[in-house]
Amino acid sequence: MQKSLLIASIVLYSACSTSVFAQSNQRMGDKNFKKPVKHEIRLNMLSSMLGLLEINYERFLTDNTGLGIATSVSLEKKEYQEIRSMLLPYFRVYFSNGFSSGAFIEANMAVAREYYPDYGSAWNNRMYKSVTTFGLGTSVGYKLVGRNGIVGELSLGLGRLFGDSYAELYPRVGICIGKRW
Repeated sequence: MQKSLLIASIVLYSACSTSVFAQSNQRMGDKNFKKPVKHEIRLNMLSSMLGLLEINYERFLTDNTGLGIATSVSLEKKEYQEIRSMLLPYFRVYFSNGFSSGAFIEANMAVAREYYPDYGSAWNNRMYKSVTTFGLGTSVGYKLVGRNGIVGELSLGLGRLFGDSYAELYPRVGICIGKRW
């Protein structure tokens, strides 16, 4: 688990540290100068109400693509929810004339930590087995952006966990609210 988190952190850091440079005739002293927006953070309120707290960070690579990461932590007891935590890097392509807004598709990869009952042990001990699994998924959605940088998003998707997984599938659904800067 630590090795996969380290690899995911390195990938996210390298993606965030690279930037796309564009030449512009505007100067910072001009009234119409507008600093380009590159970052966004969102809270997934739907999954949080369902017991899986999810926070998303996205860095915009161009005006219609973004690279991000979502982290989730379970708020429920392990008897009620198998997936305890998840790290989910994703790539999005937007299909609108606005800057990284409107309809989008997303490809994602999950690293999930699961706890599930180990029925090989004695029934009265309630032993749990812990595994780390990997998965791939996709989702579609729509993002609205206000003039002040407040973001609203609806998304729906599904992913498949591979390996010794108890859950086998992970949902990628959300009603998110956030801020751009």
